[in-house]
Amino acid sequence: MKKRLLACLALALAVGVACNRRTQNEAAVRQAVERYLASRPNLNMQGMDLTVTSVQVRDEKAEAEVTFRAKRDSKATMSMHYNLKRRGGKWEVEPQSGGHGAGMPPIEGASDLPGGHPPTGSATPPAATELPSGHPQVKKQ
Repeated sequence: MKKRLLACLALALAVGVACNRRTQNEAAVRQAVERYLASRPNLNMQGMDLTVTSVQVRDEKAEAEVTFRAKRDSKATMSMHYNLKRRGGKWEVEPQSGGHGAGMPPIEGASDLPGGHPPTGSATPPAATELPSGHPQVKKQ
């Protein structure tokens, strides 16, 4: 009977410690994301609500899914994925390649552009008078 009681107490203690560590990690990851966003120029964080929807911690690395919701329009939402690394006992967001909010890289051979549209990212833009066939006329200012 005493062995069972000790085993139950040990299990309860282990679960409590694990839950506490998880809660601390989630709070620390949220703080790291908030610090990172505060350092980004031209972001109006006062106009948005930030929700960390999930956190996965693996040793010294973590991943966080974050949802942003505009305070003026609750339907205006955006989700971002952040990779974090623990440095000196603190979580830090890893810089994203391509910058914050950058789009996906182009897929070879895929295009959502209308027929006759010049390729995006070309080194030389088309002349101002070149329009694809069927394009409505553009008024000059």
